Amino acid sequence: MKPDVYQIITDRLLALLEQGTVPWRKPWNYGREGGPLNLASRRHYQGINCFLLACTAFGSPYWLTFLQAQQLGGSVRKGEKGSPVIFWKIFEKEDPQAEDGKKRLPMLRNYTMFNVEQCEGITAPTPDETTWNEHDPIEVAEAVQLVMPNRPTVEIGGTRACYSPGLDRVRVPDLFRYERPEEYYRPYFTNWPIPPAIRPV
Repeated sequence: MKPDVYQIITDRLLALLEQGTVPWRKPWNYGREGGPLNLASRRHYQGINCFLLACTAFGSPYWLTFLQAQQLGGSVRKGEKGSPVIFWKIFEKEDPQAEDGKKRLPMLRNYTMFNVEQCEGITAPTPDETTWNEHDPIEVAEAVQLVMPNRPTVEIGGTRACYSPGLDRVRVPDLFRYERPEEYYRPYFTNWPIPPAIRPV
């Protein structure tokens, strides 16, 4: 049975929400590229595809299909899992019974994309560091998260911000990716109480 495209996307969004990721909220950026795009065509993804790809943990904004990776002289590493995107288009064909002589048929398909970081033998442009934001760490926020009871593991990097309860792990992009430095600390404090000794009065 052909997989239901709508169900594939719904399952993907639910999985992201269960991991603590809110797909429609992203206060950081990719630098000069501004969002996920196809490395072969250099076209930006739009709509739900932008959300689906931006919510992954990869630092590069560049994506490829399995075939595109091969066409560029590289390959997808064995065992890598792809991310779904959708493609839709209206096809027209002749129909004598229609008022304008044409019948329009919608087509919806899903494709699997791989980030360039999942590939071998492919060189992608590096981000322009002059586009990054220059922020100083917020001293009070740094102090609070350092004395959190049972502080979880913290991973900095990539393009995903979330707290994973099952792994007891916080993941945040680098501070320089954020437009506002306070947003960087949000995943640290979303799920834990602030210790009374340093709670603001």
